[in-house]
Amino acid sequence: MQSYIFKITALLLFFTAISCTDSPENETVFNLVGEWNIKEKTENGFDVLDNCQARSLIKFNSDGTFVSSLYYSDNGSFLDCELEEIQNGGWELKDKSIYIGIDLLFEIDIIDNDTFMVAEEDGDIIEIWVRDVKSIVDSF
Repeated sequence: MQSYIFKITALLLFFTAISCTDSPENETVFNLVGEWNIKEKTENGFDVLDNCQARSLIKFNSDGTFVSSLYYSDNGSFLDCELEEIQNGGWELKDKSIYIGIDLLFEIDIIDNDTFMVAEEDGDIIEIWVRDVKSIVDSF
């Protein structure tokens, strides 16, 4: 009889452990706060990220604001690289969507805690963004 009770108790503990690991409370929350650099950009499957555009970055602050610096060169040359646009405003991450300002929405695919992907609706342009390691070190 003790063996039977032990087996049932062991099974109950096993199923409790399984149900706890699958619960949403145990899921890792993706932290967007920090500086992000563009690592890859493809258009229709072709790599279109040049050395100038690779300088672009986005900084998501913990207070819900962001600043982005986007670089562009007419010929892709690093020597002719210019800061094309600085954007700032508010952001919010809900599920797998980044809301920028009031009406701009980016759906993201989280690759890991330091990498996310953004794709246009039609999938023609895909960007891979990586967390800037320096910003992680600076936060400590």
